[in-house]
Amino acid sequence: MNRLILRFQKVTLLRLIVFALGCIMLLPTAQAVSPPPEGAYPNFTTAVGQNALLNLTSGTGNSGLGALTLFTDSTGSFNTAVGAGALLFNNSGLNTAVGAEALLSNTNGTANTATGLGTLFSNAIGDSNTANGAFALFGNTTGVNNTAIGDGALQSNTTGNGNIALGESAGGFLTTGDNNIEIGNLGVAGESNKIRIGDPTIHTGIFLAGIVTMNPEAPNQAILLDPTTGQLGSANVGTFHLDRRGRRVSQDLKDLKAPLGHKVLRDHKGYKALPVR
Repeated sequence: MNRLILRFQKVTLLRLIVFALGCIMLLPTAQAVSPPPEGAYPNFTTAVGQNALLNLTSGTGNSGLGALTLFTDSTGSFNTAVGAGALLFNNSGLNTAVGAEALLSNTNGTANTATGLGTLFSNAIGDSNTANGAFALFGNTTGVNNTAIGDGALQSNTTGNGNIALGESAGGFLTTGDNNIEIGNLGVAGESNKIRIGDPTIHTGIFLAGIVTMNPEAPNQAILLDPTTGQLGSANVGTFHLDRRGRRVSQDLKDLKAPLGHKVLRDHKGYKALPVR
């Protein structure tokens, strides 16, 4: 159901882009920087397409290929826009937009890279974002240092910073949280500093390579798992020892953290973690 919601949002965004582009194309027609293309222009400028780089004055090293690319740019430099409406409202520098209406709303954001239809569409002043895939980081406005790879990845993120999403719709539910890593997971709105890998409604197993035996001097930590949420945790088992029956025993209750499926009992020898039967 969650993924169906995101797919519906993508269809809505596509209709919005088509409508916006149609409205923009109704603007009075004019050629790009004079003289009309084809050819080279002053300040290492390339402009090909209706109204491409129309308002350029002192900007250097810009390339606009497609109708309305870099339309309002006057002083921004070293931008590359390919596709109708890409970087349309831009007046900053060091941005790359490839795809119709990629980085369309960008005004003062710098060092952004957007590849795909509507990528970073709403970005206004966010810096150093990377979006690859249709509608990736579509809703981002001021967020910085985000990386979204995959159609719809981080599409609902608005002001969140430092998020990484890999996969179709990965991190699609993240909105304002920071420093999350979402790999094949939709994420949770508003959360920060979390790592989510895989979808619990899809994936049923995990296989990891590179696990090695730890030496006796290493920290005595045991990995615990909540099978419902998939959350990992750890417990200190350094104070545990085995009794004659092979059961783990701790002298202090505060040192004993029973794993899932076990309970803590006490007898004359101390506290024990025993399986629940």
